[in-house]
Amino acid sequence: MIGSSGTENSGGIATTLAATLVPDVNLDVYIYIKQLTCTTVPRNLIGLAIDIQIDSLAVWGVINDDVYSIGGILNFPNASEADNLFSQLPQQSDIWTKLVGSSIYVVHGSGVPAENLKKAINNNKFKHYDDSNALGQVAAMPYSNSIKPVAICIVRPSQAAIDILKQYVDTKTVNTVQSIYTWAKPQIIVVGLYPEIVDIADVEREIKNKTLSDTDLCVVASANSVFPGFIVSPIVTRLLKNEGLTKIIFGDLTEYQASINIGNGQSIPALLNVAGNRVFATVSGNEPYAQTLMSNINR
Repeated sequence: MIGSSGTENSGGIATTLAATLVPDVNLDVYIYIKQLTCTTVPRNLIGLAIDIQIDSLAVWGVINDDVYSIGGILNFPNASEADNLFSQLPQQSDIWTKLVGSSIYVVHGSGVPAENLKKAINNNKFKHYDDSNALGQVAAMPYSNSIKPVAICIVRPSQAAIDILKQYVDTKTVNTVQSIYTWAKPQIIVVGLYPEIVDIADVEREIKNKTLSDTDLCVVASANSVFPGFIVSPIVTRLLKNEGLTKIIFGDLTEYQASINIGNGQSIPALLNVAGNRVFATVSGNEPYAQTLMSNINR
């Protein structure tokens, strides 16, 4: 659960992120996950003899030209659990690990980004997350006493990131992403995962049983453009109409309904809304829940 209880606004999420420590390097990706109680990671997912309990975890992505690295920290309830897992980790040439008290640091990759992350960790060069633009976008995420995310992901789009993406996805997807980046020039993309408690074992079971569309998991995404709203809003609205999406009016919101194919004959409903130079989307198998979250976005 991200955010402080007893607050009926999204400031709780942004305030929590602003209090977290990150390596003192320029981050292109930041993911923070924390539940109300410890997260249980099933043994079969990590190839260990026992399940592990994680208090919170963070992932840091750094890109330098055409080279990227992923780092992160796993925080455990106590030092003994961290030490137990650390002793079982296999040695791999491209994965660097470090045990510090009840935390395990991990860096994957090579080159300048990986070295910068390792240097920051080894020298204890951390700072509070202070990206004001990103925190401002995070504050738009749905948040109340009864609605809180379990995870927040912040991405700073760049041409370098798209060039790296070309190595891993099909040409059609890359062309779509490139087109969006070229004409929309998104500054920050924020993704929130709801609800506040997620059972990893249940999610794994739903994926295996091909029934993920039946869960209450919901993804809320937002993106803001460098261009002003009077340019972005009419262009995006016209694109949504040209895609043949159904326009609906829900309260004072104008939304567009879409359907995302997730394979195995399953699809998940999606709702999109344009507000000035920002585009919002909610995606969930539970459409009423997706609508609730869409209505609770702070515009």
